[in-house]
Amino acid sequence: MVPAHDPFRDTEEEFWNYAYTQEGERAVQNRNSYFHHHFRKPLIGLPHGSLVLELGCGNRADALEIAQSGHQVIETDISWQALQYSKKLAEKNGAVQNSHYVLAEAEHLPFGDHVFDGVLIAAALHHLSDPLNGLKEMARVVKPGGYIILGVEPNKWPYLTIYRLLSPLKRYIRRKRQRHVDSIADDQTEGFSKNDLKKLCHLANLRIVEILPVKFFTEIYDSYIRLKNRLTTKNNASSARIVNALTKADIALSRIPLINNLAWHWNVIAKVQ
Repeated sequence: MVPAHDPFRDTEEEFWNYAYTQEGERAVQNRNSYFHHHFRKPLIGLPHGSLVLELGCGNRADALEIAQSGHQVIETDISWQALQYSKKLAEKNGAVQNSHYVLAEAEHLPFGDHVFDGVLIAAALHHLSDPLNGLKEMARVVKPGGYIILGVEPNKWPYLTIYRLLSPLKRYIRRKRQRHVDSIADDQTEGFSKNDLKKLCHLANLRIVEILPVKFFTEIYDSYIRLKNRLTTKNNASSARIVNALTKADIALSRIPLINNLAWHWNVIAKVQ
């Protein structure tokens, strides 16, 4: 049962409704990267017509390609605005017949036990007030042996080092933008180490198939573009040529022991035991 008043959830809902209204629709190209293809692949490979759940779909719906592959996808988010933009994206890309939309909180899912063949949450686990409870809810609604996918979740080390050094710049940008609300999760999260993710999955009775370190140089470049956009009134776009070159370097780094622990994000592929 969803609590009537949860300050964390209520603030996140208010922030994302505001943020998506300001940002509008996202282009599909924003997801055409190797790490997005990596975490979608197991779900796309499910038997035709499988039922997949995406949590925190936002305004870009990472499961769009899963719906295009012929599966039925339930898109959920706590933001009504997010669901509207995701639906528009599905309509434009011929996937609306396989896409369905539910306003729902990841930690209190309005679905029965063992309903889905797989579940996806991308860049949103750290936005839950209790990630472990969120994982347990995912495990509850997914069939035994079904996939639980965590896409591009933040690594811990930048929060303990770089982000702390950049906190004055963050405060300056916020004063300049004069937003009336900010994400409480972004302010409180410290990311996940690989051991954190292993522990969470163990406690949620999940078997990890793979943990892939993703985004090294590409995250630095993406952060640079985001910073330019926040400090100016321009909407600077990433260079596809630069992103492609940095992606090749990232893939090489992800294969080097120890160094790969310095990735900025993780993809986790797990199964319900």
